[in-house]
Amino acid sequence: MIAQEGERRVQPALASVLSRLRLTGPSEFYSGQLGRQVHADIVSAGGKITPEELAAYAVTVNKPIEVPFENSVTLYTPNTPAGGAVAAWLVEQSYDGGSFLRRSNLFSSGDAVRDDVFAASLGQAYRSDPATLPMNSFGSASIAAMDSRGGTVACAFTMGLAYGSRLVGRETGILFAAPPGVGGDERPYLTAMIGTMPKINQAVFAAGGSGGAPAAAATAYSVLHTALGKDKKDPTVPALAQPRMFQANPQSPLLVEPGTDAANYQAMQQRGVTVNEIGRLGRVNIAFCAEGAPRDLTTCSFATDRRGFGLAFGRNY
Repeated sequence: MIAQEGERRVQPALASVLSRLRLTGPSEFYSGQLGRQVHADIVSAGGKITPEELAAYAVTVNKPIEVPFENSVTLYTPNTPAGGAVAAWLVEQSYDGGSFLRRSNLFSSGDAVRDDVFAASLGQAYRSDPATLPMNSFGSASIAAMDSRGGTVACAFTMGLAYGSRLVGRETGILFAAPPGVGGDERPYLTAMIGTMPKINQAVFAAGGSGGAPAAAATAYSVLHTALGKDKKDPTVPALAQPRMFQANPQSPLLVEPGTDAANYQAMQQRGVTVNEIGRLGRVNIAFCAEGAPRDLTTCSFATDRRGFGLAFGRNY
């Protein structure tokens, strides 16, 4: 159902699809009668997928990047260009025993996240032309959740263009995303990060970032500010309130949000960097349990980014 002008409007085709999936499972979507309806809708919308390709589709699971952090916490993020790879690099480069602005070489032998796959992903991310990177995409969102047993999920997703393809399947009621590679496609610019204490199997962090190319930087620095901030009672809120900076590569302008420390402006300008102010840089949702879940959820902190729209709850509930 969707809300429209104070009324409830039922989407019977989509409601039917969701009910069928609940009763029959995902195989019905790919190869059953529902799969044939989905294929018909895709073709009607201009897509070129075949029934055989739809039936053969399988989700792949890749090994994440691991970044050792403080207090025996390990951060994990997907090995995706311009998303997980950049976020891992920023955390690893910026944090060193509680000190920001670490000055080690990314590809030195001592770097915890150094491996060939990671280096290739990072290189791919930085080959993008900064002039074409989307700074704000409201066709994306993220979820960060932790339960009382320590189950942890961080997810970021997108419709590609601002509102997907804007085409709804007649038979299924599904709103289709834009085809991969179409201008404005934001798939690489998504970041998810979780943190655990592997030795005791405790969850600590769940963070998801979206909102264009700055998503990785916004996620990395929000996690750092949460873990290292002075507010120990509810650290996610002030962490997400921190003004952000983003620079696609050393040759591109430094983008800053309003309220950024003037000293940072001056330091970058003295280095010859052009500084431009921009309204908002990325959107992040965070769940953080300093002592690990599931010990006591009253020691946890949950927050959603003021730069977007969302709901955060859990603390004191």
